[in-house]
Amino acid sequence: GFTKITGWSKEEVVGQTFSDVGVWNDPDDYDKLLSVLIENGEMNNWEVTFRLKTGVTRTGLVSASVVDIYGMQHLLIMVKDITELKQAQDALVKSERKYRNLFESAQDAIFLIQHQTIVQCNTKALQMFQCTDNDIVGRSLLHFSSEIQPDDIRSDLKFLEIEESALNGVNQSFEWSYLTKDGTLFEAEVTLSMLDSLEGAYLLAIVRDVTVKKRAEAELKTRANELELLNGIGLLVSTERTTEIIGSNVCKKLIRDLDIDLALLFIRSGQDLIPTGHAARDGLLSEEDIYIHKIGECLCGLAIAEGQVIYSLDIHKDPRCSRDKCKTANLKSLAAIPLKVGRETLGVLCLASLVEKDFSAQDTFLIALAHQIATGVQNAQLYSQIQTYVKELEDKVHELERAEKQTKKLEDQLLHSQKMEAVGTLAGGIAHDFNNLLQVIQGSSDMAIFSMNPDDPGYQEIKELKATIRNASELTQGLLTFSRKVQSSVGLFLKC
Repeated sequence: GFTKITGWSKEEVVGQTFSDVGVWNDPDDYDKLLSVLIENGEMNNWEVTFRLKTGVTRTGLVSASVVDIYGMQHLLIMVKDITELKQAQDALVKSERKYRNLFESAQDAIFLIQHQTIVQCNTKALQMFQCTDNDIVGRSLLHFSSEIQPDDIRSDLKFLEIEESALNGVNQSFEWSYLTKDGTLFEAEVTLSMLDSLEGAYLLAIVRDVTVKKRAEAELKTRANELELLNGIGLLVSTERTTEIIGSNVCKKLIRDLDIDLALLFIRSGQDLIPTGHAARDGLLSEEDIYIHKIGECLCGLAIAEGQVIYSLDIHKDPRCSRDKCKTANLKSLAAIPLKVGRETLGVLCLASLVEKDFSAQDTFLIALAHQIATGVQNAQLYSQIQTYVKELEDKVHELERAEKQTKKLEDQLLHSQKMEAVGTLAGGIAHDFNNLLQVIQGSSDMAIFSMNPDDPGYQEIKELKATIRNASELTQGLLTFSRKVQSSVGLFLKC
C-alpha cells in the first residue's frame, strides 16, 4: 500500500530513514509522533500531511504503536489517505460558511420552520421583528401576524392553507401583515418553500418588508390621481363662462373624486363672501343652509383675511369656527383654501369631512387645486366684464346709428326747407311785380269805364277785364300768402 500511495518502490525506501526519503511534509511531525509513542505507546488517527515521490502532498490519518518483534521494538505506522475526504470536508465547511454568510447577510428575514415552529432565523429577522433570538426561536410565525389580513381573512385560517400547499411541494408567494415585538404593523412579501433533509421536511420562509414600497406606491398613486383631478378641473373651468356654473361643477367633481363630504365655493365681493358653488353627500347641507360669510369671520373668512390655508382637525374644538351650521351638520375636519391669482384673492374653497381628516397632508395639492379654480374664476369674471363692455359698446353704436339717422333726416328737412324758401322768395317777387302790373291795368280800366256809358261800345269788355284783374289780384295775394308761410316755417326750423 505504501508504494502504491507514495510512488516510491520498496527498494528505494528499505534501509532509509523517513528523513532520507522525505515522506513527512513537516519533519517535526515525526518528532511529535515519537514523543507521543514514548509517552503513550500508541497514536491513533493523527492527521498529518505527507509527500509523494512526485512532490505532491496528501493528507492522511496516522495510527502508530510500538510492537515487539523477536525481542526488538519496532514502530508500526499505518497511514490512511483521506485527501479526498478532507477536501470534501473542507469544501463542505466552506460551503456551509458561504451559505451561513449569505443567510446572515441577507437583506430579507429568513426563517427555517418545522412543525409550524421556528427553529432558526437570520440577523435580519431579528432586526425586522425587533426581537432577540429567544423571542423568535420556538414560536410560530403566526405569533407575529396581525389577527386579520388585508383581505379580511383570519391569519390562522389563511396560513394553514398556504402551509399545506408549501408542504406539498408547491412554492407559495403572498403578501402578509406582521407585527413587530412592540406591536408596530408592517407589510411584507413572503415566499414559502419546502426543504427536505434527513431530519424531515422544513419550510423556508423568506420575508421582505415592503412597507416603504407600499407607501411609495400609494403615494405615487395618490399623486397620479391628484394630477388627473387637476387636469380635469383645468378642463372644466376652461370650458365654462360663468362663476356660478364653475362653482357648481367644481364642487360636484370634488365630491366625486376626493374623500370628502362637503365642498363649498365662495366668491369675494367687497367684504362679503358670496356662496357660488355647493355639493354635499347625502344632502348634508342644502343651499338654504349656506349663507354669505364675512371676511375675517369663521374659518373661511379667516383664510381670506390671513391670506393662507386654514386647517382644522376638529371644528367642534376650534374656537376659530364661529358658525353653527357646520357643527350642527356633524362635520369634523375642514380646510379653507384661498383662491389666489398673483396677489389678488378672488374667494375661498372650503372642503370638509364627517370624520377626522388631516387635510394638511395634501397641502401642496390643495393649493394647486385652488390656483386652478381661481384661474377659471378669474377668466369667467374677465369674460363677464368683456360681455358687459361689448353690450355697452353695442348700445353706443346703436345710439350713434340712431343719431346719424336723425341727423340725415334733419339734413333732408333743411335742404327741403331751403328749396321751399327759394321757391317762396321767387313766388313773392313774381307776385309783387305782377301785382304792380295789375295796379296799372286796374287804374287804366277804372278811368276808361268811368268815362263811358253802359251802352258805349267796349263797355262790357272793360267790365270783364276788371273781373279778370280781380281774379288775378286774388291769385297774387295767394302767392304772397304762400311766400310768407314758407319763410315763417323755415325760420322756425332754423331756430330749432
